[in-house]
Formats: sequence, C-alpha cells, structure tokens
Amino acid sequence: MEGALWKREMIDRFRVINAPQMRRVVVGVDPAVTGKPDSAETGIIVAGRDAKGEYYVLYDDSRRASPLGWAQAVGYMYKKWHADRVVCETNNGGDLVITNLHGVVRDISCKKVTATRGKLTRAEPIAALYEMGKVHHVGCFCQLEDQLCSYNPEMAKSSPDRMDALVWALTELSSVSMASRAIFA
Repeated sequence: MEGALWKREMIDRFRVINAPQMRRVVVGVDPAVTGKPDSAETGIIVAGRDAKGEYYVLYDDSRRASPLGWAQAVGYMYKKWHADRVVCETNNGGDLVITNLHGVVRDISCKKVTATRGKLTRAEPIAALYEMGKVHHVGCFCQLEDQLCSYNPEMAKSSPDRMDALVWALTELSSVSMASRAIFA
C-alpha cells in the first residue's frame, strides 16, 4: 500500500528458515478486552534477539479469544519459547491485563506499557530496523505481514493488533540492546 511503513521487500529479503540461538525472547501482547465474534483480535507475537543484535519474529499466535483464552495462549507461548518477559499494552484494561496473566501463570514476568504517543511514533523506529535488515521473520506470517504492509498511518481506520504486539516486542528487545550499547560505548 502506498504510504505504508513496511514494504514486502523489507520482509522477504531478510526472511530466514531457522533462527540462531536467542539471547533474549519476549512475547508482545496487544490485548482485546472482549471475546465476542466481532471483537478485535489480541495480538500475540513472540520475538527474540541473538548475540549479534539481530531480531527475529519467531511466532504469531494472535487470536480472537476471551480474556482468559488469550491469557492462556500468552502463558503457553511464554513457557514454550522460554521467554524472559511478556510486554503488554495496558491502555485497555489497565492492571486487569496483568492480573489476568498472573491468574494463568503465577510467576510470569510482565512489563506494562502504555501507548501515550501516536502509533506512528512507536512504529517508525521498528520499521527502520526492518529497512536496515536487522529484523528477520522465521518463516512466513501472512496475516502479520499483511497488517504491516497495509498500515498507512495517515489512512488507518482500525488498530492493527498483530502489528502493535510486534512493535511492543521489538521495542523491548531493541531498548535493552541500545541501552547496553550506550553504557559500553
């Protein structure tokens, strides 16, 4: 789509079949607060960073589910991928989002994030990582990639849940990476 932050070439050119050993893995979550058939999906994206500072989209488990249903899915992804942390947007639901996750996996490590600036401000640095060839999709994530490549911030009418979860996950991974580079530079 004209004006979209992501282009298919940015994704396809750096796609891989297998990921190397991950130094860190997180699960990004953009939760829906209802589970009706016409509700928004809950974006659930697993991403990691390797020892060289490259980023990998490992799994898309986004779904339309009740709060208990998506919390169980997030808990399963957290355990399956041996994630270090779950990063959850709490604009809708606040502390209930974290409480919901702790009800499913008591010792889950959660970080609350709140979208205070515009989606474009959050997404642009992540799209830039793709442009630099630093982000690799491990396999194909058709629905996620469709959302990424059709999101034009000036024309968007809906909030792309998978994209939001991806942005939160990669922001968490890149923030730690950038902070540690600044400390040791």
